[in-house]
Amino acid sequence: MKCFFTLFLILSTGVVCGQQSVEIPLYWNSISAINPATSGLQYKHEGLIHLRLNRPEGLASPFGLLGIYNTHFNQHGAGITYRYDRIGYNKSYRLKGSYNYQLVFNDDSKLSFGGAMHFQNHLFEIPSEGDFTDISMNMDVGIAYLSKKILAGLALNQIGIIDITKEPTFNYQPSPRLYGHFRYLFKLGPSVEIIPQTLMGCDLIDVSFFSEFNLNVAYNNMINFGLVYRTFPAIGANISWTFLDTYSIAYQYEYIDYMGFSNQNSIIHQNHIIQVIMRIPD
Repeated sequence: MKCFFTLFLILSTGVVCGQQSVEIPLYWNSISAINPATSGLQYKHEGLIHLRLNRPEGLASPFGLLGIYNTHFNQHGAGITYRYDRIGYNKSYRLKGSYNYQLVFNDDSKLSFGGAMHFQNHLFEIPSEGDFTDISMNMDVGIAYLSKKILAGLALNQIGIIDITKEPTFNYQPSPRLYGHFRYLFKLGPSVEIIPQTLMGCDLIDVSFFSEFNLNVAYNNMINFGLVYRTFPAIGANISWTFLDTYSIAYQYEYIDYMGFSNQNSIIHQNHIIQVIMRIPD
């Protein structure tokens, strides 16, 4: 049964389509912001603060803030996620609460089924014109499998959208999105680990695609560095340091070209991502 679920998730991740922008870096396991089945799946307590700064040429500088807390008790996982984004005149506030139920097998691997309620407040501020706002509520669902070497899952985000603004000044409709993710752990001796992972997804309305690939190397559970490639396109590198076996500080740099690296009319962005992480195992 476990082999069947693992094979199913790997194959599904490989063929799922993806959207054009990646919003959550995969490398530091902030994947619970996408897949509610991963909340509290690996650690008794897990907290994360994520800051994204963007340096474009000729555009208003985007800014992103993400906060996550996950936990589990017995076979129940839960989490809360807050997210703020600003791009030009657009601002968005998101609050999500997630829950999952985890089936535990004899070898300590887990199969998790999760869901989340997602509240979104989107603002469009135009100087001298006023503010336009829309508040909506929707659901996320997901499935995930965890073993000593594998983390894989599927998630469907922003389904069953309900507009809860009585008289919205503009109609913002978040698109349903399908995600697949997969991670594998290779051990090279007692001190070195190699961790390839991928995140793929699809905007189900615009049918736009993306995929992200990461290759990370961890030494002695203390220093971790890696390379990132995204298909829209972007390349990057990251490094993190873990101390006191619980806390980590991480930095990722990304070079993004929305028109393609070979296009003369390039629109260049440079992302700087900083994360502070707390992880407490059982």
